[in-house]
Amino acid sequence: MNRTFITLLFTALSMIAFGQNRGAQLSFSTAELNFGDVELNQSITKTVTITNAGDAPWYPGSATLTEPFKVETMPGMVSPKATFDLNIVFTPTAEGDFSQDITFSGNHTNQDASCAIKGKGIAATPKAIIEFSAAELDFSDVELNQSVTKTVTITNTGDMPWFPGSATIVAPFKIETMPGMVSPKATFDLNIIFTPTEEGDFGQFMTFSGNHSNQNVSCAIKGKGIKTNVGLNELQAMNIKIGPNPFEDNLKVVSDFDIENITIFDVNGRILKSVPVGTKEYTLNLSELNQGVYLIHMKNREGSCVKKLIKK
Repeated sequence: MNRTFITLLFTALSMIAFGQNRGAQLSFSTAELNFGDVELNQSITKTVTITNAGDAPWYPGSATLTEPFKVETMPGMVSPKATFDLNIVFTPTAEGDFSQDITFSGNHTNQDASCAIKGKGIAATPKAIIEFSAAELDFSDVELNQSVTKTVTITNTGDMPWFPGSATIVAPFKIETMPGMVSPKATFDLNIIFTPTEEGDFGQFMTFSGNHSNQNVSCAIKGKGIKTNVGLNELQAMNIKIGPNPFEDNLKVVSDFDIENITIFDVNGRILKSVPVGTKEYTLNLSELNQGVYLIHMKNREGSCVKKLIKK
C-alpha cells in the first residue's frame, strides 16, 4: 500500500478519533416550539436559538418551514461555536392543529437536526375594543367655580357590546352621563365637565374598568383653574393698570414690572389670543373680537391675575 495514502488515512482517522474537523454542526435550544392556541389571522412570534457546535462556519441554505409558519430572518452565516436567535411567526388562517419539523439544507454535517414547530388556529373570540376620538382633552384656563363641558367620542371598534364599568376620573373633572352599553361599531359622545375650585393645573388619565380587551387605552384630561373677577385693589397691588374698559378696539396694559404674558379668552374658557410681551407697556389690538364680555389674564413677576373686559 502506498505510504502516502497510509499517512493520509492515519491522519484522517486520528482527527475523527479526537473529534477534530467535525464541520458545521447544528443544534436547537429546544426540541419543540409550541405556539399554543392563536386566533385566526393573528400573528405570534417565538424564538429558538440555533448553535453551530462545529468547527466550520455554518451556511443555513433554505428552511423547510411553510405556512402558516414562517421564518422571520435567516442568518447568512453562523460562525463556529456561535449562536443565532431564529424568530418564527405563526399566523393561522384556518382552524385546526398545525405542526412541522424545521430543518435546513445548509452545510451542517448532522442533516437530521430538527425542531418540531406546532400551534393551533382557533376562531376569534368576540371582543369589545374602545378608541377615543382624541388622545387629549384640554379645557385650558377656566375661572374658579365655573363649569366648562367638552366632549370626547368613544367608539367600540370590536365585535361585542362594551359595558364601560366605572371611570377613573375624579374632581375637578366629572362625567356628565355614562353609557350603559355601546354596541359593536357604535359610538358614544362622552361629556366631561371641568369645575375648578382652586387655582392651578389639573391633569388626569381617564380609563374605564369595563369589558374592553384593550384595558390600557386612555384619554388625557387637563385644565387650569384661574382666579377671575379681580378687583381694582388687587390690580393695584400687582402694579397693573388696564384701560379703557369698556374698550372698542385697542386695550392698553401698563405695569411697574415687565409683563410676561397677556391672554384673552371668552367666558367659556377658550383662549382667543395669547401674546408674550416682555415690556412694561403693551397695547393689544382686539378689533377682531365681537361686542361682548371677555377675560384678560396678565402675568408679571408679582404674580398673575384675571380681569373682566367689555367690548362695546
